[in-house]
Amino acid sequence: MTATPKLTLVMVAWNSAGLLGDSIGAFRRSADAAGIAAEVVIVDNASSDESADVARRIGADRVVANPLNVGFVVAASQGLALATSDWVLLANPDLVVSEPFVGVVVEAAAAAPADVAMLVPDIRYASDPRVINSRGLEVDEVGVPAERDAGRAADSVESADEVFGASSSASILRVEAVERVGGLEPAYFAYLEDVDVAWRLRKAGYRAVLLHEALALHEGSASTGEGSWLKAFLVARNRRILFRLHAPKTPRARAFRTVVEAGHATVQALSGSRSASIRGRAAATHSRRYTRFLRASNTALAVPNERPIELAPRFRLLETLQRKQTASLLMHHAPAVDEPSTPPAPRVGSARDDGTVRVLVDAGNLKPDQGGIRTYTMGLIRELARDPRLSLVVATSLPEAGKLGDFNLVPLPESTRAVAGRALWRETHLASLARTVRADVVLAPVPELPARRLEPPTVVVVHDVGPFVAPAFYSRNKRLRYETVLRHACRRATSIVCVSEATLVGLRAAIGIDPRLCSVIGEGPQLFEEIETNDDAPDLDRPPFLLYVGSLDARKNVDTLVDAMLHADPPLPPLVIAGPASTSELAALKRRSAAFPGRVEHLGYVEASRLRALYAGCLGVVLPSLYEGFGLPVLEAFAADAPVVASDIPSVNEIARGAVLRVESPLDPRAWTEALRRLSAEPALRERLRDRGRVSAQRFTWPEVGAAFADLLVETAGNGPAGSRTASADELVRHRAAGR
Repeated sequence: MTATPKLTLVMVAWNSAGLLGDSIGAFRRSADAAGIAAEVVIVDNASSDESADVARRIGADRVVANPLNVGFVVAASQGLALATSDWVLLANPDLVVSEPFVGVVVEAAAAAPADVAMLVPDIRYASDPRVINSRGLEVDEVGVPAERDAGRAADSVESADEVFGASSSASILRVEAVERVGGLEPAYFAYLEDVDVAWRLRKAGYRAVLLHEALALHEGSASTGEGSWLKAFLVARNRRILFRLHAPKTPRARAFRTVVEAGHATVQALSGSRSASIRGRAAATHSRRYTRFLRASNTALAVPNERPIELAPRFRLLETLQRKQTASLLMHHAPAVDEPSTPPAPRVGSARDDGTVRVLVDAGNLKPDQGGIRTYTMGLIRELARDPRLSLVVATSLPEAGKLGDFNLVPLPESTRAVAGRALWRETHLASLARTVRADVVLAPVPELPARRLEPPTVVVVHDVGPFVAPAFYSRNKRLRYETVLRHACRRATSIVCVSEATLVGLRAAIGIDPRLCSVIGEGPQLFEEIETNDDAPDLDRPPFLLYVGSLDARKNVDTLVDAMLHADPPLPPLVIAGPASTSELAALKRRSAAFPGRVEHLGYVEASRLRALYAGCLGVVLPSLYEGFGLPVLEAFAADAPVVASDIPSVNEIARGAVLRVESPLDPRAWTEALRRLSAEPALRERLRDRGRVSAQRFTWPEVGAAFADLLVETAGNGPAGSRTASADELVRHRAAGR
């Protein structure tokens, strides 16, 4: 090269032939656009494809072909040693930089003070550049690292100029500073080496600065694969080494780390990597002598081991990790599902002496002030009680359930409304109750069954599989409990009902359930036809407003909707939120909206009559969820003749069939602002959505849903363990209408 390079791109390739062309090409175009001399160094770790040859063909300045896979860290160190510039962009082979990238980086590097050793680009998801993949690293007060702002909509957050360090997916390093602290540590092999070198640089007095205009696209785990055994092993091992070298040594931090590691090992084991995480931690125990050597090396390099570094609060890191996991899953998760097997021929169900099938309904899940599950369970009980083929026995702690129809009510203690109390009652009493009432079939409206198989055949209802496909939305305890209980229930059940095809797809992808056991039967709306709307209700006199019905759970994406409402200019009609919320969730909502009075109002849980008035009086219903098993508010809105704006997610699309105004970028507040402004300003649009909603609502009426479910219960009572069939709600309804 005739000119001295101002920036060197160093990439470690491992079976990356299909990625290098886009990555290197984008880097070259960016350098040419800025008129800057730059070089490319590729180190290939014994790829089985043509990675090294591809790198040579597309013009890499230096290509190192290692005869064996020496790991990312050693290979990256080889590349750093070959770089002839003062600054190096160390990047993964699937990173694609924007055209201004090199110019921005070189200009910032030239102006950087001597204590700046890391420049941090703004990395976005390649599958959706509006969502942040990483804006550098941050480490919490316990010592757990995460990628800063991961999973956030890029335009919804302003990041600080200084961060803890740079992620190795794209880190811009001052070579002299990295050499000054001992370089990259080969013991890590791959993963978390970026946190280690950032920590050493910070201890040596260096800083990391975020470059907001240096944009790049990246997905992640292109080599080892997201969720692979190897990645789980390496992360577990390296995290333990990292804790030992750098993490705070206080008793509180140590206790937290013990919990974090135990939880991480359990989650990894349940998510498919089995013993990888445990083996990784076991491997870390053999490195104690080596980590003592590393601490001594730091001292020799004048890197103070015990220098205090400002770390992020624990709660903020948990939120960051959750967003990252969620975003990754939403970007990547697209499970392949085999075609359903041919269903077996139906068999005649067993019957009582009076000609009916005795159904024991375990409705212990019912409790006051509950959301969609309560609506579904009570609606289903009411419709099944009306079917002359069935004789119902309902076990519940909710006395008002007895008003739903003519059936035997078994009162349960209120302790069964809690998870532990319900599980204890189920294990000790459900089997004996089934024998006492001589049940032909047991129905669990939620996927919960006792540890031992019940004598009668069982039907369980699966409403969603969120903890499997989007676990970051749930606490670790809830996720583990749900996954354990759901797996057990599906393996014990005679028949499984999923409330949507989307839920069935997720269930089969998650636990590989036999499709012949599964049926898809949708839900019905709130029991609106029996509710008298009070014409004097205050909600009917409200000025125009938008309505969200549901909880404030993370998967509901209410934060993005609230951002859209609070920052809309000119203001949108106010948002009314109806649904339960915890004390902390409600306090957080009030803090966020305090500066914008009147734009967001939270009503909490509302009774059915008032909810009906809200649906009837609103300009439109908004459902911003990132994941739903069914999407009941959409159906309720259709039943109340209200137009709907909703996220473009599979379950909602399955229900709506084009009857909602879809938001294709649910993490982008601007997309919601635009959609809600259209809904508010266009009466013709609202009328079109109402017309389409009426048509879609006809597919999910409680009489049809109840009849389809009764068909299945009659069959299951006669089938024993054989199971039923895979069918949609429409197919089940058509079977009945044809006189099955």
